[in-house]
Amino acid sequence: SAFYEGPRGLLADAIQPGRPAMIERHNQASDALLAPATTEHSPRVVYRRSFTRKFCFDPRTPAELAEMFWSDPDRLVESGTVLKDCERTTVVRVDTAEGSSTESSWLLKRYNLRDPLHTGLHFVMRSRARTSWINGRCLCSLGISSPRPMAYLERRIGPLRTRSYLLTEFVPGTPLCDFARRNGSTIDLPDTAIRQFASLWHRFGQLRVTHGDIKLSNFLVTPDGCLWLIDLDSMR
Repeated sequence: SAFYEGPRGLLADAIQPGRPAMIERHNQASDALLAPATTEHSPRVVYRRSFTRKFCFDPRTPAELAEMFWSDPDRLVESGTVLKDCERTTVVRVDTAEGSSTESSWLLKRYNLRDPLHTGLHFVMRSRARTSWINGRCLCSLGISSPRPMAYLERRIGPLRTRSYLLTEFVPGTPLCDFARRNGSTIDLPDTAIRQFASLWHRFGQLRVTHGDIKLSNFLVTPDGCLWLIDLDSMR
């Protein structure tokens, strides 16, 4: 049975004696479902580390691209087509060489460091790139439309993290906020996208997951009318 665990939880427990056990069974089932997707050390992941870098990547990542990412991620950022450049992040599209066997496009995001306090906090916190990597793998394993994460890299000084980078597949689409601007107060979404949004909201409730930054710009509508969820570094 479905349930809603909200502000009235204590009252509901009082009038439904079996409810806490039901919640516990539901939580255990959710944890079991999420566990395989939230580990980075799985057979489908390649892992490299040095004193100054930590690197995880999907073996489906083109070898040349993975090597460029490992060697000099900033140079890879500079070679890409800029999609967004602000204080928090720099986002570029990286295109593999024309005519190569792996000709394709990828999205590369660099999480920038800001003031000394922000930098100091991120020395010891999980990097936003790693968080996005784990969350993206989780959503893809559950069949939720989100760009597949291909690799992440952390610049380090031993155990201390500095700047981090995330590489995903590139999904061509229009931000949902552009639909709002185009149609005024009416967001004219394809039926497929509307059904996907309802399914996503229900699925997140089942799994006790929150995106953490739900806004129009964090959804993409692809040319075939499907809805994709992006920017997963705040998802919990």
